Amino acid sequence: MADRLQRKDFAPPLLTGQISLVPGELVALTSLEGSDSITAFRLKLSPEAWTETELVLNFDGQQRVRMLLSDFFAAGRRGLSPSRSLLIGVDADDFLYSYFPMPFFENAAVSLRRLDQAESPPIEAFFSIRLAGRQPFSGSGLFGAQLRHSEATDVGDDVLLLNLYGQGKWVGLFVELGSVGNASRGYLEGDE
Repeated sequence: MADRLQRKDFAPPLLTGQISLVPGELVALTSLEGSDSITAFRLKLSPEAWTETELVLNFDGQQRVRMLLSDFFAAGRRGLSPSRSLLIGVDADDFLYSYFPMPFFENAAVSLRRLDQAESPPIEAFFSIRLAGRQPFSGSGLFGAQLRHSEATDVGDDVLLLNLYGQGKWVGLFVELGSVGNASRGYLEGDE
């Protein structure tokens, strides 16, 4: 049994690199063909760029994620106390990380796009993407994430957080709440 635990001849494929992001440009970190799963995605760039850089994930020809890094990695718009959970968040060294399994059966592409002003200087980004190195488990579905933004709401009205149909599993929710026009925390008077 000890020999099996110490074997180092199998290591899942790991893709690493560094890119330079200029405003308006969509840059592919990787484009994969075949059937596999992304099992880890880590990204390092200036925290100031988290609200100016969009993550785009395509699986099997479908765009499944298109949102700001601050939203996808649950860092929040203010970045004061970003999330640090088992599957997603920001580590102590300001690496953004996701360990959600992201299966694909035909192809996958991971890209970043800078959205800030054209005169902004390039931003360096470091990334690592770990693959499972095998086909996804039978019955696996495609990974996806959505962003819903709601301005001020009327007292007593529900806020729609998610409305999906079909097969799948809902895994989590990151919510950033705040008052409009004042510092009150009166919006926390329910069973949030």
